[in-house]
Amino acid sequence: MNAQKETPLERMLRDAWHEPGLRPAFYKRLLKSDVLVPVQPRDGQGLTGKIDAGEALDVITFVRNDGVDVIPFYSSPEHLFRASPAGEKCVVVRVRNLFEMRPDMHFHLNPFSVYGREFSPLDTSSLLKTGGIAATERVWIPYTQEANLREPDNPPEVVLSALRVLFARNFEIRAAYIAQRCEPNPDAEELLVVVDLVEGGSQVRALRDAGTVLTEMVEPGMPRFGVAVLPRDESPIARYFQRAAPFYTIGLAGSIASALNAGQ
Repeated sequence: MNAQKETPLERMLRDAWHEPGLRPAFYKRLLKSDVLVPVQPRDGQGLTGKIDAGEALDVITFVRNDGVDVIPFYSSPEHLFRASPAGEKCVVVRVRNLFEMRPDMHFHLNPFSVYGREFSPLDTSSLLKTGGIAATERVWIPYTQEANLREPDNPPEVVLSALRVLFARNFEIRAAYIAQRCEPNPDAEELLVVVDLVEGGSQVRALRDAGTVLTEMVEPGMPRFGVAVLPRDESPIARYFQRAAPFYTIGLAGSIASALNAGQ
C-alpha cells in the first residue's frame, strides 16, 4: 500500500495489521467510514448517479475456495481498481449500514490486498453490538474470598506489549496488572488482567477494547485470559493488586491529559 495515497482508514488498517493494540481504534473508525461496494444495477437503476434508500441492490459476491460467499468492499477507488481492473459499478455505503443489511454474510475489506481484512458473521455481529471483536464469557474472579493469585512465571509478552499500546491511548487507565489464577483448579492456565481506572473512567470501553485485543491475539496453547476493573475497596483482590507490580503505568503526557479531562 502506497503510504502517500493512503486514506486515513487505510493508514489505520495498515497500522492495526502490524500492531494489534491499535485494532479497537481501527474498528471504531471502520464502522463510521463510507466504502465502495460493487453491485450489478438492475434495468434503469442508478441512471441519475443515485440509488434511493430502500431500493433492492444486487451486490456482487465472490466465492472462497471453501465455497463460502463473500461480499467485497473497498476503502478507495484505487483498491477497487487493483482488485478489478476492468471496473465495477459501485455504491457508496456506510460500513455499519452494510453489515446491518446482510448480517448472515462474510465480508472482505480490500480483498487481494496485503492488508485486507475478512469479517465473519460473528465478527460483524460483535462489531455492531459493541464496536469491537471480543469473545466474552463469564470467568471466576476472587472478590469476597482470599485472592488465590500469584505472579505468572512467563506471561505472553507479545500480548502484554499489545495491551500496553492499547492502554497508552486510553487516558482513563492509570495502570494495569496481571496475575495467574491458582484456585479453583482451572482446566488450563488462566491469567487475569486488571485495569486501574481513574474516577469515572469507562469500564465498558476498557473491558471491551482489551477483550478485542485478547480475542484476536490469544492462540491455541496460550493461557486463557480474563479482564476486570480494579475495585477501590479492601476486598482481597484489591489488596493483592495493591502489592503487585503493574505491567503498564500511564506516562506523564497521559497523566496530564487525564487530569485535564477530569477538570472539565
